[in-house]
Amino acid sequence: MFTTPLVEERVINLRSIYKLVEPLEWHDRIYQIKVPVGFLYDGASVPRLASILFPRKGGLYDRAACLHDWLYGTHILPRKEADRLFYKAMLSDGVPKWKAYLIYKAVRVGGSSSYNDKTEEHIKKLRGLLE
Repeated sequence: MFTTPLVEERVINLRSIYKLVEPLEWHDRIYQIKVPVGFLYDGASVPRLASILFPRKGGLYDRAACLHDWLYGTHILPRKEADRLFYKAMLSDGVPKWKAYLIYKAVRVGGSSSYNDKTEEHIKKLRGLLE
């Protein structure tokens, strides 16, 4: 479960980019993950047509989307496990099971390019935020 709120600010002059101003933390029996201050993310990656039902921001899944972007950006978990944790985090924040499942399935189907497009330099830079 999340142990901290999502405290962010929108980055001026960049559409739909947000910056954490306080760490976001997830703790459960398996993982203790801290998304650090300064991490930039873009909310949920939702196709335009689906954004009526699944807004990019302002949904119950905002914290889960930030955590998921961190996991994809840093590769600290394999993709499949990052997606499972995303699903668990959505449920933890009260996203209805049917909605969390649809979002999870969409990520499983369409997320590989986003996970695999990270360079070693990008991964090291993000992990460096933890220091």
